Amino acid sequence: MFTVDPHPLLDPVVFTATIPSPLSASPSPEWLVALLKLDARAPLRADDAVRGLGRDLLRHGGYKQQTFTWYRELLEKLGAAVERQP
Repeated sequence: MFTVDPHPLLDPVVFTATIPSPLSASPSPEWLVALLKLDARAPLRADDAVRGLGRDLLRHGGYKQQTFTWYRELLEKLGAAVERQP
């Protein structure tokens, strides 16, 4: 059970799923494996309007862009480390 604080720009929806066997017993579909490759194209694109809406959602809770600078730097370092792997 979890709770979500009210948010004027967010309408959360929850669902449950029953999976008949452990996920590790089911192979990943090829389309999903292809999306995990470093050179994969994202299936969705965000334009400036979508980015603005996302920032508005975050700002309502006190988000300030510089707060996540460390996260972006971490992702860049992880990406560089993955690219160096044989």
